[in-house]
Amino acid sequence: MKETTRNKLKDSGIQWIGEIPEHWKVEKAKNLFSLRTSKGNDVLEHLAATQTHGMYPQRLLEGVVQVAINTDYTQFRTVHKNDYVISLRSFQGGFEISEYEGVCSPAYQVFYNQIPICHNYFKVLFKSVSFIEFMNSLTVGIREGKNIQFTDFARSHLPVPPLEEQERISTYLYEKCGEIDELIDVEQQMISDLESYRQAIITEAVTHGITPDVPTKDSNIPQIPLIPKNWVTTKIKFLSNLYSGSNITTEEITNSGYPVYGGNGLRGFYDRYNKDGEFVLIGRQGALCGNINYAYGKFWASEHAIVCHPLIEYHLIWFGELLRSMNLNQYSVAAAQPGLSVDKIKNLHIPVPPLAEQVEIGEYIQGKCSEIDELIKVKQEKIETLKQYRQSLIFEAVTGKITIA
Repeated sequence: MKETTRNKLKDSGIQWIGEIPEHWKVEKAKNLFSLRTSKGNDVLEHLAATQTHGMYPQRLLEGVVQVAINTDYTQFRTVHKNDYVISLRSFQGGFEISEYEGVCSPAYQVFYNQIPICHNYFKVLFKSVSFIEFMNSLTVGIREGKNIQFTDFARSHLPVPPLEEQERISTYLYEKCGEIDELIDVEQQMISDLESYRQAIITEAVTHGITPDVPTKDSNIPQIPLIPKNWVTTKIKFLSNLYSGSNITTEEITNSGYPVYGGNGLRGFYDRYNKDGEFVLIGRQGALCGNINYAYGKFWASEHAIVCHPLIEYHLIWFGELLRSMNLNQYSVAAAQPGLSVDKIKNLHIPVPPLAEQVEIGEYIQGKCSEIDELIKVKQEKIETLKQYRQSLIFEAVTGKITIA
């Protein structure tokens, strides 16, 4: 398919749409779509709204809390194939299309077309950034829990090209976006490979050093059978005391003061501090179990961080990256949410090089990781550029700024 700049445009009269081809129409959504109010379905498949798959069978989604077995799906909202659903996450672009027959939560709103349309054209239109931003502007406080209603959507205006043009645009965007997504996938795979390479460099350095072909000995550590002959093994608790930080509420965190560190690094600021110095911090709870961060100077370590307080002198980066290589989240204890067992961590055996070699290893890791991080940054910027181009292309196509021949 060929795209060229369209010369004959007119003002749509709608700010988020801008100019459209002269032969296109602008219609209120209520003239194109109707709210579906029925309950139940011949197919009682429970469908959930997803950003990537649209309306999708909940039983096939990983990490999603399933509804009770005895739930009466006949009281759920009817969803037919090619229906659209406004989900609770509307501020993220939660207008989803369904490729399935089924039912969905009563909290969702389902609507369907009254006139013949190309469903994929409107699917893409509803995912365009300009449409999402416009819909969000209609609902004040949406991030605090107020959701977009069908009545909000029904009052909005939509660009409506002729049906055959809707289909051409849909086909064109499917092909072009597919090509762009493939390029993004390539860049993301490169990032993944670079991250794996970075971790391999770190693991090799902290477990075997940076000098090749040195004499080795048995470590008596199952995960690291051999270590350099001049290294020793000891338990973490003989190098560092480990303890949790102090409680702090969300309301106490501000935008100024001393840094507050939790399980995932900087959380904000506080007018007091409970630590002063250079420390390795370990994420203590939830998905951040075992996460490694560094903190310097005066700061507040929250209850979500485990502070590693040196008992003897060691190189901070060497110690932190050694802990990172040990995949500490495997030592979490199941509860309401996973939490690290500090006692287990304290009693883990680690290989310890002489201090001078720790410094060499730490500086080597910093240098190599800096190089790799620069490469990753370039890849991330390229991905962002591709995503922006993708969004621009979608908007240009669905509003007729370019001709799809």
